[in-house]
Amino acid sequence: VRMFIPVNRYIAVKLPAPKEDRASDILLPEDYNPKLANHVVGTVIERADDVRYTLNIGDRVIIDRRMIEEIEVENESYFIVLDNYIIGRFTNP
Repeated sequence: VRMFIPVNRYIAVKLPAPKEDRASDILLPEDYNPKLANHVVGTVIERADDVRYTLNIGDRVIIDRRMIEEIEVENESYFIVLDNYIIGRFTNP
């Protein structure tokens, strides 16, 4: 099995599934997209060796949504972000 390993301070993250649209009595234009929050919580799935702070696989992190890059390679999509766009992480109790 191939595994994507980021380099150059990149972190691969899993993002939450988008929320499904609920039926509404209000008619909206077809091209309407609701505003998304500036930040999103993701889960670290892989990290480069040169990330500048302690970050473990499985850590939940807050990310600046605008800085997340989606790359597609061989029909697989990956979400990556540079370490300086991680705002913080949650600790396990």
